[in-house]
Amino acid sequence: MELVKLRSNPHDEILDKIVSSWTFNPTRERVHNRIEKHLEEDQLFVASDNGTIFGSFALHKIDDDLIEITGIGILKEYRMKGLGRDILNQFHELTFAAKIIVETDDEAVGFYMKSGFIIKSEKILENGIIRYELELKSI
Repeated sequence: MELVKLRSNPHDEILDKIVSSWTFNPTRERVHNRIEKHLEEDQLFVASDNGTIFGSFALHKIDDDLIEITGIGILKEYRMKGLGRDILNQFHELTFAAKIIVETDDEAVGFYMKSGFIIKSEKILENGIIRYELELKSI
């Protein structure tokens, strides 16, 4: 697996599909806007295997000691193979932040907890969806 920081938008359908998996109400325009926003911040990465993109993640550097994961996604056919954990591990090695935070839902909270994150808070949205705020502190 190779993790690469994107410098420009490759206008790739697979990347669009992956980013739509971590975009609320993913219209084509919202997905493209999100990709462009993360490219402007120089914080969009893709994971590939033999040149085939299968995952992506984005982050927001709040300060030198705090980074927020703003999106992570793996194509369905690549899930449950430990690749998401591998992406998180490589990401953690690339950063020197004392703390990494993420907000997620019921579907992904277990993934983050298995990767060492702990729940700091939870909130219930008006539509009944539970959102979790998690953090991982560096040793």
